[in-house]
Amino acid sequence: MDDPNAPKITIDYVYRWSDDLEEMRRFYTELIGLQEISNSVEEEHGYVAYKCVGFTLYILRGKEVRPEMAGWAKQIGREGGTIERTSYTIRVPESAFRDTVIRLREAGVKSLHEMPKWFHNEYWSYIVQDPMGATIEVYMKPSEKLEEKEWMD
Repeated sequence: MDDPNAPKITIDYVYRWSDDLEEMRRFYTELIGLQEISNSVEEEHGYVAYKCVGFTLYILRGKEVRPEMAGWAKQIGREGGTIERTSYTIRVPESAFRDTVIRLREAGVKSLHEMPKWFHNEYWSYIVQDPMGATIEVYMKPSEKLEEKEWMD
C-alpha cells in the first residue's frame, strides 16, 4: 500500500560476499552488463561496485568457502524453484536483452530454461545462476505488444 504519510525509506547499499571476486565481476560486468563504478583488487579488501537504480550493489571478496548452492530459489509466480533463499531480478533494456542472453548462453551459465520464457503476458524472463549459485532473473518488457510468445534465437 502506498501511504503518503509513511516515511520515505530507501536501501542505499546491498552487499554480497564471494570467494571468487573475479568470477563474479566477469558475470555481472561482462555477461549481465552492469556498469562498474569502482573496484579494488586488494586481497584483503577487494570489491567491485555497481550503481543500480536506487542503490549500489557491492560484491566483496570473502575468505570462506562458498556453500554448495544446489537448486533454484523459489520466486513468486515461477515454477522450478525449490529452495527458500534470496534471489533477485535484473531488468535489462529491450535493446540489450537478446545480446545479454546470447552472452550468458555462450559462457555456459547455468539457466533454469534453455531459452527465455514469456511470463504473465508481459515480459521475457531468462533465469540463471550467478557464480555463487544465486538465482537471478534477467528480464525485459518489450515496448510493443507481441504476437509471438516463443523465443526466437
